[in-house]
Amino acid sequence: MKTKIILLVLLGLLAVSCSQDRSIPPEEWENLLASDTVDYPPQRPLYQRPLKAALLLPLTGDRAELGTALQDAGLMALNENREAPLSLWFYDTKGTAEGAKQAYEEAISQRNHIIIGPVFSSEAAAVREERPDIPVISLSSDSSVMGSDMHTFGLLIPDQMRHIARFACQSGQRKLAVIGPENKVAEQAMNSLAEEIKRCPEMELTKVSLYNPNASNLSPPILKIVPRPKPSSPKTVTSADTPTEPVEEPTLSEKIGIDAFIILEEGTKLRQLISLLSFYDVTPDDIPVYGLTSWSQVKDKALAGAYIPTLNEEAFNRFSTRYRTYFNKTPPRLASQMYDAVSFVSQLSYTPPLSNESITQSTGYSGIDGRVRLKANGTNERLLSIRQIQPNLRLKTVAPPPDDFSDPDIPFISPSPIVPEMWDFTVPSATESTYSTSTFPPASGLSDPLGTPTIPAHMP
Repeated sequence: MKTKIILLVLLGLLAVSCSQDRSIPPEEWENLLASDTVDYPPQRPLYQRPLKAALLLPLTGDRAELGTALQDAGLMALNENREAPLSLWFYDTKGTAEGAKQAYEEAISQRNHIIIGPVFSSEAAAVREERPDIPVISLSSDSSVMGSDMHTFGLLIPDQMRHIARFACQSGQRKLAVIGPENKVAEQAMNSLAEEIKRCPEMELTKVSLYNPNASNLSPPILKIVPRPKPSSPKTVTSADTPTEPVEEPTLSEKIGIDAFIILEEGTKLRQLISLLSFYDVTPDDIPVYGLTSWSQVKDKALAGAYIPTLNEEAFNRFSTRYRTYFNKTPPRLASQMYDAVSFVSQLSYTPPLSNESITQSTGYSGIDGRVRLKANGTNERLLSIRQIQPNLRLKTVAPPPDDFSDPDIPFISPSPIVPEMWDFTVPSATESTYSTSTFPPASGLSDPLGTPTIPAHMP
């Protein structure tokens, strides 16, 4: 394993030196690994050793296929940012908490400057218990594990809820119902929604139904929100001379007392919930249904009409094409996050040293999955789209990502102004500027680099 790591870092060093036209004789490689600088003859500039990034991945065990795919994505990012003074070292977490702890200790002993990974929540928790003193950017989507000493590029539940609340508010929906298993996902979602609905006038969580994740019968949790259909009443015989007035049926939303559903479920339980809701005459066509980003991978026409927050799918499709050119296989959805994390670190490598403060840039970073910025508390913010699942299971964009990261104190919509009965105003001419605009500083990093990739000798 150590031989493989050293070989990869040497190849990274060679790639950097070639891109800068500074050839390094093989006998000097050991000096590079042992010291921070190498003195060249006066006619050559001082060669700075590249920043070392340790990638903690499950390269063996049950999740080895995913780990290998993420390793490939990291190498792809290194190649497409080949001029950056960056080298990658790979450490096997075996997909376990203990393996992640051992991988972290080995990475620290070999003087890495930053860690990318691990992938899973239990692994990230084990690494954080070591109280890391160098920046760590994991891929875990568990925000409860994060802190000032551990960040993540993972897509977080609170971020998804923020975009759902924004879209629902701007769509005029004020009474929300939440249903899902009583687990960590629901806890994070509820905490986020409790904060986000404050940004929408009169929005409230009208009904909440959380159930045991091991429950097999989901009818009781649904009936806490949706009333059982009443049996049809027998017809009464009326005289032909008796006039009858048409009775206006209340809408389904009025019967239930909510404007929208938020469903915090995935997999088999999701299909079960959707089926039962349909049985009780509730479908996404009747009442807006919001789900999780992971629904984009579910191929079930029962979800047609539902709204979900998503990453940049068009850019990911272009990334997938390049990935297949490199490796002749389809990347997992998580591969773009690894690519973006390595590309992000490659941008930071030009201005060392790295710290937990230096990786939290206010402008964020633009990558394959759109714009993201790391926050001081270890979580992140992403600019997500809202898409609707179509009957053909394609995704239709109904709300593009916001232009900028919003201030949490600013409402999703402006309060309705009180207009006096008599208002004297002058319509400005077309040449007058009635609004001032401010430009947002460009985000650092690459925005989905295009072009035919060049496959280096050290890649398959």
